[in-house]
Amino acid sequence: TETGADGTFALRYLRPGRYFVAAVADRNRNGRADPGETFAPPPLDALEADTTAPPPVTLWRTRLDSIPPVAQRVRALTDRRLVVRFSESVRLDGGVIALEDSTSGQPVGGALRQYQPSQAPFELFVETETPLPPRPVRVASSSRPAVADSSGLAPEPWALVVTPPSRPDTVQARFVAFVPDGPDSLRTLRRGERPGVRFSAPPEPGRVALRADNLEARPESDRGDAPEVGPDGLTVGPDSTVRLPARFRLEVVVGDSTLVQRYAVPGERDTGAIVGRVEGAAGVVEVRGERGPPVVVAVEADGTFAVDGLLPGPYTVRAWSDLDGDGAWSGGALSPYRPPEPLVLLAEPVTVRARWETEIDPITL
Repeated sequence: TETGADGTFALRYLRPGRYFVAAVADRNRNGRADPGETFAPPPLDALEADTTAPPPVTLWRTRLDSIPPVAQRVRALTDRRLVVRFSESVRLDGGVIALEDSTSGQPVGGALRQYQPSQAPFELFVETETPLPPRPVRVASSSRPAVADSSGLAPEPWALVVTPPSRPDTVQARFVAFVPDGPDSLRTLRRGERPGVRFSAPPEPGRVALRADNLEARPESDRGDAPEVGPDGLTVGPDSTVRLPARFRLEVVVGDSTLVQRYAVPGERDTGAIVGRVEGAAGVVEVRGERGPPVVVAVEADGTFAVDGLLPGPYTVRAWSDLDGDGAWSGGALSPYRPPEPLVLLAEPVTVRARWETEIDPITL
């Protein structure tokens, strides 16, 4: 059967017995769950159909990604800048690709800087320290993957060849935005957020400085002026090990101008908490606000949990049994069958108030 607009379905006139029920986003309409298609196995391996109306069963959508990205082509934009395109969206994964003369096998380009603009999720940009020779250059994967897809799959070993032009590189790192984005002159950081400055290309060292605001003095040893490059290779900010004061500012020099953004780190009087109890094995709770990264906490041995440091506002809450211990919800599989980890999503958002612990009803997994 097909689901309705609201996701509900009914399989009627079944002979009494046990049935395996699954949902599939059958894009090619072949009646099967093909790789890459969204599907939903039931939380039980079989459901009982009899003459009485069974309680509704909730199926949670998931998707298994078993196909790694593929390096499709490489383009040389200038004598110091390349871009590699992949078959799907990827993210930087910490490794560095290799550049070498295709004839001699000698490394070329010197030190590399890799980055990925947000508007180019399928591409990996590479900036070299020295100009590349105007002859064929082999661009290849190294022992440590440079990129991975959203499922953490890295490409198989790959190698492409390109001939860089003699056109010199004139790309300048332009200021794009302070992060997190927002129009406020004083931006309040949510739990898990880090401040930074995003550029259009990897910025030169020394262009970003963290300065203590007049509202708070800090020891000289805690200045944190040395910037740290973010995962995209384009965002820089204070070292993640530095304790952020209640008030501070970031300054960035752009040409002859200095741009300033002020930040506030909320304290206990500015934030609230969501507390409750989860009944189930290896419980994990995720709280997600309208902005900022989700907050994931493990449930204590006695079933209680507390998510504090939350700014006032509505939050969606979900809990699941983390049976495989990876900290993420697993949606299971159809063939061979593997049930999804028990999951509960609260129907209504939970409103957090400052200086207040909002206790929710017990969650049974």
